[in-house]
Amino acid sequence: KFLGAVVDDLAKGECLAVIELCPFGNLNSYLRKHAAQATEESRSAYVLFSDEMEPQGNLSLSVLLHFCKQIGKGMEYLAQMNVIHGDLATRNVFVFEKFNVKITDFGLSRQLYSCANYKKKSQVPLPLAWMALESLS
Repeated sequence: KFLGAVVDDLAKGECLAVIELCPFGNLNSYLRKHAAQATEESRSAYVLFSDEMEPQGNLSLSVLLHFCKQIGKGMEYLAQMNVIHGDLATRNVFVFEKFNVKITDFGLSRQLYSCANYKKKSQVPLPLAWMALESLS
């Protein structure tokens, strides 16, 4: 959430964005920090999960599913807006209270207009280790 900007030195080309506090950092750090607290929710093959569910406690399967669902909804929203994020990774997802997450860092995002396919034209190296195989063709 953008709260404002500090433009005291705008003549020097300096502008600071004021955004909401992210008390738990990025998802990558959060998962690494809480990996030891991961719990087995149940021995059953199914996990009860609903929109009304509020994950609580340790890093359980329901909490991980809650993260996945929110990230999926965020990416679905970007797709509806015809935006390609370009660098979705756990380091670019911030964790807030009540296990809410937000997608950040749109520095590599691209706006799509009339075409459904995006073709890379520059010679910048691709992060092959993290790319889906079907995107390499």
